[in-house]
Amino acid sequence: MPPLNLVFRICGMFWRRFVRYNFPFRVVRIWPLLLSAIALGIFVYISPLLYESALYEFGGVHTEGWYSDFAPERPADSDPYYSYAYRVDRVTYSGTSLYDDALSDVYFRKVGDPIWLTYLKRKPWVSTLEPTGWNFKIGSRAAALFAVVFISGIWLSVARRPKLEPY
Repeated sequence: MPPLNLVFRICGMFWRRFVRYNFPFRVVRIWPLLLSAIALGIFVYISPLLYESALYEFGGVHTEGWYSDFAPERPADSDPYYSYAYRVDRVTYSGTSLYDDALSDVYFRKVGDPIWLTYLKRKPWVSTLEPTGWNFKIGSRAAALFAVVFISGIWLSVARRPKLEPY
């Protein structure tokens, strides 16, 4: 971590350079920059979800697998999960998923029943049961909204107010 006086010196150089009256893009208002900072922070926070949903949207393959185990050995303090398996080019892969009472009908299934899943084309051992299409659509719209807010915050902070002419 740099010394604190170096940080203050760099901030002072930025302030003296860009917040001058004769510079055309001087910072007029500071509060819109908070909008840009918040939008950037939220975008950084949701970017792993956007990346994962983009991977499954553009490089995912939908296939049919089967339930393989409903009560695997697990520690008492862990969440209950079930196992499934699927075949890609004569190789069988397996995965696990948590019991989801609200969204799955896993309690009415038996070993060998079909299940639909999505795996990555380049990494067939990585798979998911959750639908990723909605995550990608909502995430891409959210990313566009955050980009608009980010750019608007910067634009509002450097935009000058029109001077009113006295009558």
